[in-house]
Amino acid sequence: MTHGLADYSGDISDGALTNELLMQRRYSLFGEGHRWLDMRRYNRLGDLPLDRSGDEVFIQFPRPILEP
Repeated sequence: MTHGLADYSGDISDGALTNELLMQRRYSLFGEGHRWLDMRRYNRLGDLPLDRSGDEVFIQFPRPILEP
C-alpha cells in the first residue's frame, strides 16, 4: 500500500491489464490529447465512440493539403 491506495486486486491477464491501463490513462490524462495515440498503439481505434453520423476515426495523422 502506497500513498494511501490499496494494492491492485483485479484480473492480471494481459487483456485485463491493458484495459486497466487504458482506463487509468483515459481519466488521468483527460483533455491532454493522449487518447487517440493510446488507442492506436493498442490497435483499438474501432473502440472509440463516434458522436455524429458521418464521423470517422483516422488511423494516422492527416497530411496538410499544402504538403507534397
